[in-house]
Amino acid sequence: MLDNLDIDISAVTIYHGLGTGANMLMLLLWGKLADRIGNRPLLLLVGVLVAVTPVLWLGVGSDQISFWIWLSLLHILAGGTWAAIDLCTNNLMMGISPVRYQSTYFAIAGAVAGITGAMGISVGSCNANASVDNANASVDNANASVDNANASADNANASVDNANASVDNANASADNANVSVDNANASPCIKNATILRKAVLSCL
Repeated sequence: MLDNLDIDISAVTIYHGLGTGANMLMLLLWGKLADRIGNRPLLLLVGVLVAVTPVLWLGVGSDQISFWIWLSLLHILAGGTWAAIDLCTNNLMMGISPVRYQSTYFAIAGAVAGITGAMGISVGSCNANASVDNANASVDNANASVDNANASADNANASVDNANASVDNANASADNANVSVDNANASPCIKNATILRKAVLSCL
């Protein structure tokens, strides 16, 4: 929420407060329902809701409806459903653990949950960082491809300029050749005019 949706930390704190409040309030309802239908049926029923909750996050966006309504409802739903999960699992552990060693059972269960939770967070953060690095590498490769394309376009433009310069040089050479031809054609005319002038002067 902080990175992708650019939500302020105060709003995230409010969302977590809503989830915690829903957790505390729903414990009363889940406790009465567990006494009526049992812990296992309630755990199965609420487990389906917990499994579906991440799918609902796909509808979250950066619009005002998501900010004010959708995110609040998702945190309330998560807090309320996880209250049933915590209540039922604790009740089941109390039911199957020996009375003499209940504190040991709960300590081991809490330690396992804490260790596996820390491992999950560590692995998830490593995967997230790796995904960010891969995304940055893809962006760098795309930028390098754009730079290469621009360099190729510059080279193509330079080749066109060189070709135009070659054409200009060829045209200049052709003009010089035409001037030379004109000069060559003019030379006999000049000679003939000189001979005619001499002939006229000799007659005079």
